[in-house]
Formats: sequence, structure tokens, C-alpha cells
Amino acid sequence: MIIPYNSPELAFAVKNSNSAAASPFVAAIKVAGIQGLPAVLNACILIFIFSAANSDLYIGSRTIYGLAVQGKAPKMFARTDKRY
Repeated sequence: MIIPYNSPELAFAVKNSNSAAASPFVAAIKVAGIQGLPAVLNACILIFIFSAANSDLYIGSRTIYGLAVQGKAPKMFARTDKRY
């Protein structure tokens, strides 16, 4: 997607740097005239953020567990329940 450097949509996106309208992708979609796609794009970005946070939480907890098993972290982090 291409958007001209002097597009009013892009200027509006720069002014609203703390909202979803700040994305240049959303501005390009608006210039292209596709209705509803900016909302879909923002929803996808939100899902990607939740997915990354979930993955990071899993990786962090497994890292702490592994360190505790090796004795490099407090033993309380090596405790698990019977479902392990």
C-alpha cells in the first residue's frame, strides 16, 4: 500500500500518535477507501499482542522453573502440581 507524503490522512495519523489512527497502514487503507478494514487490522494487531504476551509468559515461567531445578533460583519455583 502506498500513501502520498502530503496526504491529510497521514497528517491526521501523526497528530494522533496515541490512538489506533496513528498507524500508517490504517491511513493507507482509509485512502484506498476500503470500509471496515481498519477495524479488522486493529483487531488483528490486538490478537497478535495477546498471543505474544501469552507466549512470553509461558517462556518466562519455564525459564524460572528450569533455573530452580538447576539450583540457580529459589527452590519454591521448582514446585509443580501432579499435572506436570
